[in-house]
Amino acid sequence: MGSQPEASRTNAATPATKKTFLLASGAVVLSSAMLFWGTGLQPRWWLTWLAPLPVLLISPRVARGRAFCMAALAWFLGSLNLWSYLLTAISVPIPLAVLLSAVPSCFFGLAVLLFRRFILRGDLGKAAFSFPAFWVTLEYLNNLTSPHGTFPNMGYTQMDFLPVLQVTSLTGIWGITFCLFLLPATIAAVLSQPGTVSQKKRLSTAAGLFLALVIGWGSWRLISTPAPEHLVRVGLMATGTGTTFPHDDTSALKLLQEYSDQTANLAAQGAQVIVLPEKIALISDQGVVQADALFAAVSARAKASIVVGLDRGSLKRRFNEARLYSPEGTLEASYDKHHMIPLFEDADQPGTTITVLVSRPAYGESRFARIWTSRPSAANIVLKE
Repeated sequence: MGSQPEASRTNAATPATKKTFLLASGAVVLSSAMLFWGTGLQPRWWLTWLAPLPVLLISPRVARGRAFCMAALAWFLGSLNLWSYLLTAISVPIPLAVLLSAVPSCFFGLAVLLFRRFILRGDLGKAAFSFPAFWVTLEYLNNLTSPHGTFPNMGYTQMDFLPVLQVTSLTGIWGITFCLFLLPATIAAVLSQPGTVSQKKRLSTAAGLFLALVIGWGSWRLISTPAPEHLVRVGLMATGTGTTFPHDDTSALKLLQEYSDQTANLAAQGAQVIVLPEKIALISDQGVVQADALFAAVSARAKASIVVGLDRGSLKRRFNEARLYSPEGTLEASYDKHHMIPLFEDADQPGTTITVLVSRPAYGESRFARIWTSRPSAANIVLKE
């Protein structure tokens, strides 16, 4: 008879344990799904604001070790959205790809533990603000110590949310990340069991006013910006995305032909400058002659300047180049990238010169224009002003 109360407690605890397990599993699924589609090369920016929320909500209800594992797993699964790019586009070894996902996952787990610690102490304000502060500190330290700089910064997920982007003029990219992590942390803190009603009111008011001020100021800044006197219509192109960095001239020239075929569409929309991605293909010095002839003719037909990103040379020694073709059908300039990414661009030789062009009268009254290229995050063709 003496064992019956213990058995009763065990039976009563089983449904609660199962419920907690189901909630934790659901939190991992939701957070990882929102991270998967809210980050990466084509993020849905609004999902990123809510991605940490499920794991933050459940973390005070589970043991410390489980909270860490739950958060780390959610981040790791969400980061798989970059694996196709890492493994195929830039040929990162699988162990390194795992490491690039595992390290941030562990730090995210620590951030959730920090939040959980303050929540269980009933200090909701510290919980809400320490979570974004911890993550921004990590991103800033990574920027100082990593050769890849701000590449993994969460702020880049908000490129399509223009009001919040304006805060970078005051805080740099770090301000975006702080806002991103402050919202879910505040919601989770307010919905937690610890804490008083007055605490939750003060926290929600403070965080709400802060975020409203940031987004309101950003919206006002966009609306109040005077219209430019001159516009340069720039077309960003990303075609042939299924082809991963051709290494031979035949494949490279075929891909370049695909790009050249699309320039007429952008020119018809009024594009004055057409920018192709960086490092489209590896092409030899002999192949570059054919590429120059191709894009010189294309730029003349389109009556637009075209910037083409190529790796010129061989597998063991090459130059990461941006080649500019003028509307008159000539190769106007060539620029070799100066700062290489360690390991990924060890074969690329750093450039030694700066290319500066006097802007054309049709492009407005600005005196100089610098050449640069980047890989567009959107597929197909984008026209921007």
